[in-house]
Amino acid sequence: MHSRSNSISLDPSHRYYFIGIGGIGMSAIAQILLARGFRVGGSDMRHSALLEQLMAHGAEIAVGHQADHLRRDDVVVLSDAIKAENPEWRQAVEWGSTIVKRADILGTLTNSARGVAVSGTHGKTTTSGMLATIFLAAGFDPTCVLGGELSVLDGNARPGGTLTLVEACEAYNSFLELHPEAAIITNIEIDHLDFHGTPEHLFASFRTFLGQVREVAVLNGDDARLRAMRGIPPRAVLYGAGTDNDYRYTEVRLGAESVFTLVHGETPLGEVTLRVPGAHNVSNAAGAAALALELGAAFADVQRGLAEFPGMHRRFERMGCCGDAAVIDDYAHHPTEIRATLQAARASFSGTLVALFQPHLFSRTRDLLAEFADALALADAVLIAPIYAAREAPIAGVDAGLLVERLQAIPGHPPVQAVSGLSEAVQVLAHAAGCGIAAAQPAVIPSLRNGDLIITMGAGDVDTVAHQLIAIAR
Repeated sequence: MHSRSNSISLDPSHRYYFIGIGGIGMSAIAQILLARGFRVGGSDMRHSALLEQLMAHGAEIAVGHQADHLRRDDVVVLSDAIKAENPEWRQAVEWGSTIVKRADILGTLTNSARGVAVSGTHGKTTTSGMLATIFLAAGFDPTCVLGGELSVLDGNARPGGTLTLVEACEAYNSFLELHPEAAIITNIEIDHLDFHGTPEHLFASFRTFLGQVREVAVLNGDDARLRAMRGIPPRAVLYGAGTDNDYRYTEVRLGAESVFTLVHGETPLGEVTLRVPGAHNVSNAAGAAALALELGAAFADVQRGLAEFPGMHRRFERMGCCGDAAVIDDYAHHPTEIRATLQAARASFSGTLVALFQPHLFSRTRDLLAEFADALALADAVLIAPIYAAREAPIAGVDAGLLVERLQAIPGHPPVQAVSGLSEAVQVLAHAAGCGIAAAQPAVIPSLRNGDLIITMGAGDVDTVAHQLIAIAR
C-alpha cells in the first residue's frame, strides 16, 4: 500500500461548497475555513444547531440538496457519505467544477501546520477532546477539528494557531491524506470491512499511516498489533498499563470519576483525576497525557486539562432522568465500545441497567454478530432497535431479530426484545420508568427505580430516544 496525498491549495477567490455540511466532520472544517476568511456555502438534509452556528459565522446554507444551490465557480467538497446520484454532485460534474474530498482539505490543514492526529478504532473523539483541553490548559492555542462536540470549545472546532489537532479516521482510508508531525493510535480492531474488505487491508492502512508520521507516534503498548508496529514511525512512545510501556498508569480507582497515577519510565509524575468514568477513559487519558508531555506540556497542565475535561457529546453523556431512572446516551456502535460503556455504567450506577441499542450498518452487524451479543449481555435487560442503514443497502437476513436470537443463545442471557422503531422504544422505556402510557409493558423491561439506568447506544439517531425520555419526564 502506497502513501498518498491529495492536499490542495486553498484559494480565497472561490466559495467552498460542502455537500452535507451538517455532518460532524464537514462542519468542523467549514468552521475553520470561515474563521480564516474563506467563503463557505453548503447544504444538508435537515436543519441542526451546527447549521445555525455556521450561518451565524457567515456560511450560506440551504436545507435540502438541489442543483441550483451551486455556483459555477464553487469548489465542491464531498465526504465519502455522499452518493453519486446527489443532484448537487451531478451538477458539479456536468459543469466541470473543482471537486475535492473532505479528507483532502483536512490534509491541507494538517500537513501545512504542526499537525497532531488521533487515530484508532475506538476512543479517537474522546482522546482528541482530552488533548484539546490539555493544549488549552498549556496555552498552546490549538486549532481543533474534532469528530464530536466539546462544550469548552462550544462545538466541534476551534480556530487557533499552527498546532492543529485532528481526528484521523481509517474508514475509506481518509487518514492516508495526513502527514502529521505527531500522532496517537489508541488501538486497532477489526471494523469498516465494508470498505477494507479484509483485516489485512485494514492493518496495512494503519502501517501506511504510521509511516507518514513525521516525528513521533504515541501508541497503546497494550495493543499487540500496535506494539508490533512501533518500528515504523521515526520515534515511537508506548503507553498503557503494562510495566514495559514508556508511560504507564497505575493505582487506578474507578467510579463516577476515575483516578490514576501516571508514571514515566521509573518516575511517578503524579495523580490524575477524570470526570468521565471507565477503564477505557483511563487509557485514553494516559495516551493524551503522553503525547502532550512529548510536545512540551507541563505535567501540571496535563493534570488541569484532564480534570477539566467534561466529556464529549454523545460519549457517556448524562442526559438527565426519566422518573427516578438516570438516562445516559453513548455513541458506542462497536462491540468493544459497548462493552466499555456498559462496564463504565456498572462502575457508576448500582442499580438495574437497561440498554437500548441501535445497530449501525448491516455489514457491521453481520460481521461482528457474536461479539455484539456478548457485549450486550452485560446489561440487565436489552432492547434492540432496527438497524440504522446509514450508507448501506439492506443485507438479506440481517436485521435486529438476528441479534436478538444470537443474544438469546448465550447461557444466562439478560431479557432481550426487538422493538419496531425508536418511537416504540420511547414508550416502553418511559413506561418502565413510570412516566409513560404504553398499552402493555413488555416483560423484558422491569420497573425502574432510583439508582437504575437507561442507556441508549449507537451511531445513528438513537439519541433522540434519550432526549424524548427527558422531555416526557418534565
